[in-house]
Order: sequence, then C-alpha cells, then structure tokens
Amino acid sequence: MDRGSPVVRERVEKLTRKEKIRLVHGAADPEGISTGYVPGVERLGIPEYRLSDGPLGVRVLGEPATAFPAPIALAATFDTELARRKGVTLGREAKGLEQDAILGPGVNLIRVPHCGRNFEYYSEDPVVTASFARAAVEGIQSEDVVATPKHYVANNQESNRASVSARVSDRALRECYLPGFEAAVDAGAGSVMTAYNRVNGVHMSDHRTLLTDVLKEEWGFDGYTVSDWYGVTSTVGAANAGLDLEMPGITREAMWSAWGLEENVEGVFGESEEIEGGMPDPSNTRRFAEALAEAVDAGDVPESRLNDMVSRILGRMEAIGLFDESRDDGQVGGPEHRELARTIAARGTVLLENDGALPLADDVDVAVVGPGIRDAKLGGGGSSEMEALDPVSTVDGVRERATGEVRAARGVPEIEQFSFFGGLQGEDSSGPDPVDTDA
Repeated sequence: MDRGSPVVRERVEKLTRKEKIRLVHGAADPEGISTGYVPGVERLGIPEYRLSDGPLGVRVLGEPATAFPAPIALAATFDTELARRKGVTLGREAKGLEQDAILGPGVNLIRVPHCGRNFEYYSEDPVVTASFARAAVEGIQSEDVVATPKHYVANNQESNRASVSARVSDRALRECYLPGFEAAVDAGAGSVMTAYNRVNGVHMSDHRTLLTDVLKEEWGFDGYTVSDWYGVTSTVGAANAGLDLEMPGITREAMWSAWGLEENVEGVFGESEEIEGGMPDPSNTRRFAEALAEAVDAGDVPESRLNDMVSRILGRMEAIGLFDESRDDGQVGGPEHRELARTIAARGTVLLENDGALPLADDVDVAVVGPGIRDAKLGGGGSSEMEALDPVSTVDGVRERATGEVRAARGVPEIEQFSFFGGLQGEDSSGPDPVDTDA
C-alpha cells in the first residue's frame, strides 16, 4: 500500500529490510530517559523517536515537569477548554524534555469501581469521555507532539488485565467503549495504544476487526497503532491484524538497565509471568524483530504490510516536523503552567454539601490528619508517576495559607510506599506517628 507524502514514500523505498524492521519495534534509549524509544536511520535523515508517559504530566526519568491533577478531576470541571489547555501544556513540556509522543490521554470508561487506574480516566459516561478526549488530543497535537489515546479497547479493570477477555456486544462497543477513541481519532490523534486484554476472546494486539476494520478503515485513522508494553502475543497475527509498533521491544532487564534501575526489576515484576494486578509476561518481546523478518520472507506477512507499518510511523514523524526540524523547543514549567494546574485542581474539587463550615476564617486552627499529608502525592504509580517541578505536601500547603495553629498527624500506622521506578520506599511503623504542631 502506498501511503504518506512523497517524502515518506521515498524514504520507505530506500530502506533496507533490516532498517524497516528496526523502525517497527522499540529499543533501549541511549539517553535512558524515555518510556519508549525507536532508533532512527541516520543515512536517510530519519531521526530518533521518543515516547513518554503523560497521564498527569510528562514523565521523563530524572527530569521534573508540571504535575497536573488526575484526569478524573479534570473531567469533574466539565470544562473541555481546560482539557485542551492542559493538552497544549503537555505538548509544550514534552518538546522541552525532548519527547515526541505522549502516551495518553487515557480514555477507557470508569466501569469497575476498584479498577486501580480509574483516576487516569475521565468518566463513566461515554459522551463526557469523548468530549474530553477530543479536547486533550487537539491540545497535544497542536504543539507538534503525537497524542496516543489508550488503552484500545474495553480495558476497564487491572486485575488479570493481561489475560482477561471482555465479552462485549457490538452495541455496547459502539455506544459505550468506542466513542472516546473515535473522538480522539477525529481530533487528529497520531497514534492509538492497544490494550492488554482480549475482547470476545481475541487479544487486542491481534484484533483485526477493531484495529483494521473499525479503526483504520471505518474511521480513516492514518496514524500508527502501538502495543502496550509487553502486550504483543504473536508476530503474524498482530502484524496482519493492524498493529504497527511493538513496545518496548526489549527485555525487562534491558529496559531497566537503560533507566539505571536494574536493582528494581524483581521488586516490580516478581517471579511469575503475570503478577497480581495484571502485569504482562515480560517474555512477550521482539515479536516484531527477527520473527517478523522471517514471517515476511515466508510470505506469512505481506511486504506491503511491513511497508504500511513503517509508512504510518514515518508519517507521524513528518507531521510533527521531525524531518525538517521545524518544531520549536517547547517549554518546561513556568507561571502559566503552574497556574493552569492550580485552576484545574480548584475547579475539579466538588463540594457536595456545605453545612456552614466553609469558608474557613483566616485565623482558624486546623487539624490535618491522614496517611499522605506529609508527602506530595504525585500520581497513582506506574505510568502516572512523575517528578514534579515544585511539590508541596498537603500539610505544608495548609501551613502556607493558615494563620492559626496547624496540627498534623498521620492517624494510622505508616505503610510501605511503592514506586514503580524506585522500589519500596519508607518503613513500617508500629503505630501512628506523634502529632506535630505549628503555631
């Protein structure tokens, strides 16, 4: 299939088979900063390509960025203009941190109450979700950064997510689960990330009906599809179904080594292939490396399909200005970005009932009680975890505002705090810590 501009077609024609394969699976980032990395082809002017997590802010290892409230709080504002502005800011900061694609927004529906990633999504309502997905993608893409709505599709629980099969009728898919993704595609999303789960018995990375028939042909999506990390379970099936880019494309040890976090591998993944909570089998890697080349040679995957995969990826690179280096340098942080985060936090705070207690007087005495009051909570772990430019804990924030006495206590025994990228943090405590006072 011929696709893309004359510039893209010319590059694809000049690529060797080995170079094409190199462009459709991830590799270790030599800078050790990105969530996903695709090496370039220098002889043809094809640059490196970096992908970064971004549900609550751009996450680049070792580099702080503006931390935003959770997307569920953003949706509570019912203000899609705020979502668009947040998208613009994410795109601007991604460029400032030398990233080319943001792995977000998350547009799955909030359907399972105990899903551990509900905070990363917008709403249980498909209309609200679609509205915010559209606005977020418009904002990100306006800054020449690729938006990657995820996780396509029907990924609504974390427990056993890498093996569970969602049994969904076509009507439910059309009315509930697909509208957010369709709105994101209509808004110009350059990429879509496939989910770990199966839909009606078929792994999403192998789901030709949803990847090709619906996404690419019915909706006219001309970007690339990318797997969730270690989410590719076959070579021939995934390639022919419509998956274009495998991530991370390297072993978990190589990925952690590139990040300088080798000592955390077992603490994060454990010994089993799929630990409780739904982490995928880390042996699902290099499906689009040598195995794909062999499949093309054998005729199991058409050469035209490989060319299409490469063309879609290069097309997004060209669209955001990577070939002609026309993209600006972006910006990380600043008063405008900080004020937007504050505005979203304030607007997204919903007061259900006020019995006369609010607003508080400036000189009122305040007790701040809770297990997370002394540390700024930056994301919910995993892909949402990030390093904020200016973290402020709850108790410190209250003390900055209050003129009366502020008393703080944990209230419950301390528990271990787990970081996906930093292992276990903190120590067990036999009981609540002492109350401390600041007059």
